[in-house]
Order: sequence, then structure tokens, then C-alpha cells
Amino acid sequence: MNLKETFFWNALVAFSAVTTFYFIYIDYNNYIKYNMRWEEYSNEELGTDKELSDKIMALETKLMNKEDYIFQFKNNPTDLRRIIEIEGMESYFGISSNDIKVYGKVGERAIVQYKGRTYKVTIGDTIAGGKITVLDNKELVFLRDEEETHYSFNKSARR
Repeated sequence: MNLKETFFWNALVAFSAVTTFYFIYIDYNNYIKYNMRWEEYSNEELGTDKELSDKIMALETKLMNKEDYIFQFKNNPTDLRRIIEIEGMESYFGISSNDIKVYGKVGERAIVQYKGRTYKVTIGDTIAGGKITVLDNKELVFLRDEEETHYSFNKSARR
């Protein structure tokens, strides 16, 4: 064999060796990744995905809250006494049946009307599902469902 042929065969053997080691390296890395994935898979328990079960529980809780929700009107629009003056029900005209009507203040008490009955109330008294929180010479403050309603004694108007 001459020098040219020897060089060609040596180069071909070297290239084959490098290629073989390269593919062995790639296969070894794939084998290690495969083993890691197999370990993860074998350690998993079916049906116990914590994140998914938390989402399902949150959705079920929201659904139950929606089913238990009872819609209530603050001012019932179907109550005709608010817009039509009916004979014998003049005291209800212009107010909801769940509202109170403030007439004035006598001493330390205020005179209010609720559902056709007159009451004398002071600070801390409860009426119509709410509580009187402030009673002074200027106004009466009525707190119901975390909402304050101010009644002025000077103008007899509600803010």
C-alpha cells in the first residue's frame, strides 16, 4: 500500500471511531434521561395529582356557594306602594316596606315608623333588621347590612 492509501484508511478509521463515540455518548445521555423519567413515572400515584384536586375542590366550593345564594332586593321594584298612592296606605307611599320613616326627635329618642307602626328608638336599638348607631340633634344614622342610611331632622329628607 502506498502512503496515500494508508492516509485514507487511517482517516476513515479515525472518523468512524469519532462517530461511534459520538453516537455512544448520545445514546448514553438518552438512556440516563429515560431512566430518570421511568423513576418519576413509577413513583407517581395515579389519581393523586395535588394541583388538579385543589382546583376541583375550589370549583366545587364556588358551585356550592352559587347554589346556596339567595337573591334579595334591597328595594323591591314590584312593591306598588312605592309608586302608586293607595287609599289607606298613604304612610307607605314613596318608601319601601323594609325602610323606616323618621318623623322627629323627642328628648333622647327618635320617632320612626316601620310597616305602619310607630316606634320610639334610641342609640343601639334594632328595628327593621338594622341598628340605630347615631342619634343627635342633626341626624339619625341607621346601619343595616353594612350600609349606613342618614336621616336628617332638619329637612326630613334621607341622604
